[in-house]
Amino acid sequence: MKDLKYRWNPLCLYDYRGVEEHLSAMAAKGWRLEKAGNTLWKYRRAGPASLRYAVTYNAGASQFNPGPTEGQESLAELCAAAGWEKVSDWAQAQIFSTEDQNAVPLETDEALRLENIHRSMKKSFLPGNIVLLALGLLMSYSFLGTLFVRPLRVFESNAKMFTGMLFLLVVLLEIYTLVHYCRWRKRSRRSIEEGGPCAPINTRAYQRLNRAGLGLVGILVVLYLLMELLGGSRGMAFFYVVYISLFALLVFLVRGTTALLRKLKASKSINIVVTLVVDFLLAFALVGGLSFGAIRSGWFTGGSGETYEYQHMEFDVHPREDVPLTLSDMTGEFYQHTKRTYRSEGSFFLPKRFY
Repeated sequence: MKDLKYRWNPLCLYDYRGVEEHLSAMAAKGWRLEKAGNTLWKYRRAGPASLRYAVTYNAGASQFNPGPTEGQESLAELCAAAGWEKVSDWAQAQIFSTEDQNAVPLETDEALRLENIHRSMKKSFLPGNIVLLALGLLMSYSFLGTLFVRPLRVFESNAKMFTGMLFLLVVLLEIYTLVHYCRWRKRSRRSIEEGGPCAPINTRAYQRLNRAGLGLVGILVVLYLLMELLGGSRGMAFFYVVYISLFALLVFLVRGTTALLRKLKASKSINIVVTLVVDFLLAFALVGGLSFGAIRSGWFTGGSGETYEYQHMEFDVHPREDVPLTLSDMTGEFYQHTKRTYRSEGSFFLPKRFY
């Protein structure tokens, strides 16, 4: 029986109630949160327990800090004195738990809670989503312009068609995310002015939207690969799969660099600079190396594989047989040394092939 479980939780950072309720429900099932990561949350098996969780926010917290800041340490000491144990950090969110059902709540001033949440959102949540929105708008601008002015040109290539739809989906999701936060903050301010707490969030609806967005991304990726394969562009499909794999590896290595520098107690500024440098170098090496290898190996030109050199020129050991018209067909002559290539452009709907 496994004692560890990893789970993706599409929770929004400011939904402290949703986090608290989720972790209490997991504890009742015998799973205690060990670490809240950027992508996956790690749980350890324990006996079912009735635990209370509380989430508070510290805008000074950062994944690049070599350790807890003075403010985080002071908060942990105050919470420990009140019977709350620090469980994990999640960006600027600080997660605590207690078995004492009568323990004093960590947050008693709702106006101060809302202010701390907004300061924390300005540190990570809002900048990240605004950058993604700007990138999505920039990348989908050409797609939308072409779609309305010369719609058939959208189908010039599978990549152009599906990349445009993908970035358009990113734009819609980011707009929803930012509007959702602004509306929640506005409702919370109104509720606090009337003497109430921060406004509740429909956690399940937000999670369903995140899962639906991820599902649509997966569908677009699968459709793109199918279009390339059905259109005869196996090299492009293989390139895309390897590219996505290398991108995931890049994210893993960059986050590992940040975590390693934290363990080595590197300062925040050094951690940020080194992480950016490693990110740039790895991206250049992995993506550049992939592109160079794909060109040299003939993924895009449909190289037939094994070749040989004759009079300083490269020829095919086994020339392609799927070329619709060859020089031998036109002249009736047999050529001992042959080189045949194939390249597919266009899309599944408007194919364009070069032999």
